[in-house]
Formats: sequence, structure tokens, C-alpha cells
Amino acid sequence: MGGPESGMRVLKSAKTTVEECLDLDIAELKRVGALTAGAKSTCTWQNTKGKELASIAIYADTNEIGLRYAVCIEGRAAESVDCNIAIAYTACNFGGKRPWFVCPGCLRRVGRLYLHRDRFRCRRCHDLAYTSQQKSEMDRLLDKIQAIRAKLGGSCDIYDPFPAKPEEMGEKTYKRLRMQAIRAEARLNCAMWRYLDKP
Repeated sequence: MGGPESGMRVLKSAKTTVEECLDLDIAELKRVGALTAGAKSTCTWQNTKGKELASIAIYADTNEIGLRYAVCIEGRAAESVDCNIAIAYTACNFGGKRPWFVCPGCLRRVGRLYLHRDRFRCRRCHDLAYTSQQKSEMDRLLDKIQAIRAKLGGSCDIYDPFPAKPEEMGEKTYKRLRMQAIRAEARLNCAMWRYLDKP
């Protein structure tokens, strides 16, 4: 159930998803020192097999970073792009300051920027959706049930017996997770009956 031939499908949508785009995470750039004035670094993306998909050169200044990358839009030759992204800071409750990108499109402070076509913008400017938003109700419920089963160290197959309580897990936590799974399974059954009952 829920496999390639299960009949459950991601809903059709014209929107590009954030998962389809390369993204820059400002927390990660700060962690590796890429925001320090004068720093020069490279951000790379890899696929699940470790093959490099893309890379971007990053040049940090006091309140901005410069990006240099190449894009290849269908039907056109690869083009080199240079752009600057402003960085804003807000004070943290316990000292220090937190950096934010200032989106070049809407000037909002954001933690991530996404490369869509040839430019980095926030999710709102690119009108991006999350894959989970485009899943059917049945797929979302199945994902929830399988996640609970995996957390308990059991099989993700909902037709297998429910996993026993792991030794290191408290009884209260286990009962809460089991109840969540039972409720999700009941909702999944109702959703399946509605789906099958459609003319």
C-alpha cells in the first residue's frame, strides 16, 4: 500500500516545489564561516549518490554576500550570473545576533533563498509549494503512520503487526504514538472508502 502501483498519487499542480530548487540556508553559511567579511567559499549541492549537481562561489562583505554562478535555461547557452544579497541581523535573547537574507524580490528577512530559473529569491517571491502540500489526504496519512512505525523501529508496512515498545522508550510516549497511529489509520480507512465510493 502506498507503493508505485498503489493508486495513490501526488496531486497535479502547476507550482514548482522547494524540493525541486537549490537553496541557500543562511544558518549553514554562518556555521561554516561563509558570512565572515572577506571570506571566499563555495557552496555545492550533491545528489543522493554524491555526484555534484551545482556549485556557487560566495564572497562575503560586512552586510552582504556576492554570488557567482552559471545557469543554463532550456534553449539558451549557459550564462554567468553575479548578484549581491544583503544580510540583516537581529539580536538574540541571550546575546549575539542572528543573520537573515534580505530577499532581493520583496526585501523580507528570510532564512532561505531558492534558485528558480536564474535567480535567488524567497519561497513567496517564487511562489513555491512544498511537496507535502500537494499530496493527497491518503498519502499524508500514510506518511504519518509509516513515520511513527519507523520511529518505533518496526516495519513501515501498515499490514504488519504494530511495533512493540522499544526498551529505551517510556510507556507514556509509546501509548501516545500508538494512539496517533490508530487515529491516522482510522482516518486513512475513511479516506480510502470515500475514494473508492466515487463514481
